[in-house]
Amino acid sequence: MNAATTCSTVLPLLSAWVDGRLAADAADRVRGHLPECPRCAASVEGLLIVADATATLLAPGTPVARRRTDERPGRFDGAIERLVIRRRRVLSRLVRRLLARRWLRREGEATSASAAADDRTSVARSRAVLEELVDLDSDPSGDGARLVAAIDPLGTSEAWHGAMAALRSFEASAPLAPPLPAPEDGPDARARWARDELEAAPVGDDVV
Repeated sequence: MNAATTCSTVLPLLSAWVDGRLAADAADRVRGHLPECPRCAASVEGLLIVADATATLLAPGTPVARRRTDERPGRFDGAIERLVIRRRRVLSRLVRRLLARRWLRREGEATSASAAADDRTSVARSRAVLEELVDLDSDPSGDGARLVAAIDPLGTSEAWHGAMAALRSFEASAPLAPPLPAPEDGPDARARWARDELEAAPVGDDVV
């Protein structure tokens, strides 16, 4: 990514770029930045949705409603996909680490004065990530929504196993490492998984 073309310099230009009001050199900077920056690409997609809807309401079929459609596939649809994949991985890791901590505490292997606060933070962050996926139309089957619904509360063994089943479903097409314990695995295998999970590098700078 060009050091001079950062999110802080591109974001103020996005609305004008979507409307076709940006000078050629500035438009080139935006086009060069979007394939490398999923977050700015997602911001553009949101602006395009609003612009398309507004143009359709004001005058159906006007050129504004189609202004950037042809540029989407080659310019930043791939960036949107990368953002979705990353957000799903972050959600998986948040839930994995939450389940791992809960299992080890249940087995008496881990205690922490901040454990409850960590759990609340994980649940809150999971809800926020789910909202991002929904905003990107990237939870069509509802597996993310079912996963987030399953993790709060986790006060019983049945709830823990239900959340683990929802996590297996969520990760069916793209599992993370270490592999999730199988339904038939016993407490020792689950504890080994939990320890391995908490030693794994988190996905995202602020995964709890």
